[in-house]
Amino acid sequence: MGKRVVVREGRKPLNYFVLLAGSAVVIKTDEFGNTSPVLFLQKGDVFGEHEILEGINWRWNVATVGYCEFLVLGKDDYKKIFIEGGGGGILSDPDRGEFLRSISLLKKWPRELLNENPNRCLFRYFKRGAVLSTNSYTSEWIYVVKSGSCSVLKTIESERMKPSEVLRRTKEEQMFKLPDVHKSQLVEKMNDK
Repeated sequence: MGKRVVVREGRKPLNYFVLLAGSAVVIKTDEFGNTSPVLFLQKGDVFGEHEILEGINWRWNVATVGYCEFLVLGKDDYKKIFIEGGGGGILSDPDRGEFLRSISLLKKWPRELLNENPNRCLFRYFKRGAVLSTNSYTSEWIYVVKSGSCSVLKTIESERMKPSEVLRRTKEEQMFKLPDVHKSQLVEKMNDK
């Protein structure tokens, strides 16, 4: 299957796609009808999640570059597996429910609301190097890392900094240090638990 359109801009999303083999290209059409490639998809990339969750039409076309294999899940199956935790609600899923109950931030929060609003708590898998949010101040999501690791990056304006401040710091210098007063209070709180 070479150079076939998999998704057409403006149509309703019926499926969630996982690219198993080959490569594809995301193509955007401008207001004048001109098309241009926006992103190249490779093995392991997924698409369709945002459109299914938000209930919006495809905003771009996806075409294969050459031979491709996709794992395709229907919209309802996607929601049942990834959002509802297998159909009984996200909290009834043994792995996800246990993980959510272990997050101290959610201890006093009414977790049963997650079953009523399943698209507000998502478990996602990201490839190495993926950007989760370009600006955490404007994101409506809280990200919790279940396994693996992530880096939090901050853009700095080097023109305002001295050259010695721009150079990479040692690990000891990068460590967040609490004043001694706060350390003792933190230890007391931990001992109280």
